[in-house]
Amino acid sequence: MAAENEKEMSALLSAILTPEELAQIKLRPQIVRFLMQKFSQRKIVKMLKTSITTVSRGARELKNGNGIFKKILPRVFEREIENFEKENLKNSAPQNEKLFEI
Repeated sequence: MAAENEKEMSALLSAILTPEELAQIKLRPQIVRFLMQKFSQRKIVKMLKTSITTVSRGARELKNGNGIFKKILPRVFEREIENFEKENLKNSAPQNEKLFEI
C-alpha cells in the first residue's frame, strides 16, 4: 500500500480506520509535542480532554522508544497540530509560556 499524496493517504486511513481510531491518531502527536515541551501529564490530560493512560503511553514511548516520535511526528502532523491550537488552545494557553517551541 503506497499513497501518492496526502489526499490519498487521508482517504486510505478513513477507509481502514474507525472515526475513533482516526481521532486517536490525530491526538497522539499533540500529546507527544506537549510532552516534548515539558508540559505535565496532568496538564495535557486537561488541555486535550483525554485520559492519563493515553498521555502516559506517549510519555513511555518518548522515554523508551526509538526516537521516532521526536524525529517524525511533529513534522508529519504539523498542520493538524496548528489547526488544533487555533481551535482549542486559545483560552487554555498558559500565561507567559510559549506553546510549541522545540
